Order: sequence, then C-alpha cells, then structure tokens
Amino acid sequence: MQRQGYFNEKFPGAEITLIGLFCFESFDYESLKNHIRKLFGIDLDSAERVQIARGKFIVSVEGKEYSCRVRELENEVRAGCGFCDDLVSRLADISIGSIGSPDGYSTVIVRSDRGKRLLEATAFSRREINRDEIVKLAGFKKKNADKNFAGIIAGLPDGFWTEKRECAQSSAECKNLGILS
Repeated sequence: MQRQGYFNEKFPGAEITLIGLFCFESFDYESLKNHIRKLFGIDLDSAERVQIARGKFIVSVEGKEYSCRVRELENEVRAGCGFCDDLVSRLADISIGSIGSPDGYSTVIVRSDRGKRLLEATAFSRREINRDEIVKLAGFKKKNADKNFAGIIAGLPDGFWTEKRECAQSSAECKNLGILS
C-alpha cells in the first residue's frame, strides 16, 4: 500500500509505519462475549487478560483464570479467517506475536527501515525464538486457506475464469452471468 502511494495521497508528508500482529484467526467479539458468558458465567468486558496459548483460550477475571480449548470457539471465528493465509502480517513494516517466543516475550519480525527505526526506538531485550514453530503454523494456516479456496473454485461453473476476464469489458454482461450483483 505504501508503494502504491495511497497513504502519501491521503496524508502528505506523514511517515506511516504499518504494525502487524500474528493472527491465526479472529473472533466476532459479540459472539465470543456471549459464548464466554454461557461457558464460564463471566463478562468478557471485565477481563484483565485474554490470551491464546498452546491451543487454549485463557481469560483472567478478578484474579481467577478460565480456559477452554480454542476449538470450542470455532463458531465465533470470523468467516473470512478460513481464507486468509497470512499468519505473520507479511505486508507490515514490523510484525509482533507470541508464536515462537518464550513466555513473557514477543516475537518481532522487522521488514523495512521504518520497522527497524521503530524497534530501535524501544527498550527491548533479545531472546532466541523457535523459528520452526512459526514456520509450522504459517504453513498450516496457508494449507487451510488453500484447501478452503479449492472448495470454492471446485464449485464454480465451467468457463468462470473466461467469463470473468470478459466481464472486465462489460459489467452488464457480468450481471447477467451472476458474477456481479
């Protein structure tokens, strides 16, 4: 986005740094709140800490910890997450997440000079990370997204890709084919 000039057009002279989070999936907050209320009898808005670690969703409220397996929350996952293959925010200047890092630390991936300047402006200490864990989960997320896309593509009518290319020239024709609504 930065290379395309979008931000420069909207915010001339501003230096914008894109910060990305490691993300395997995200939850619809209202749906998650309702599920947590039913499951534990607590209000997620009053949580002191929420975290996902080693396949568990963990919530701390009033010093007490509640947890369940993340799989139990699959109905609260946003629909688009199954098609996203980007675990580590590849387009960000700097990405941060807990995957691969020891407890109490975050893994930080710097991809640009802007990201490097931001990191250098903070107080941090280096620790070894488990790169294999990041690669494994990133591969798993990509494989899931590819599988989900394959299901969509398999269900498309014959000639869809040809029709779609032709529709770039005639939007009326696309509407007739059901490609545009």
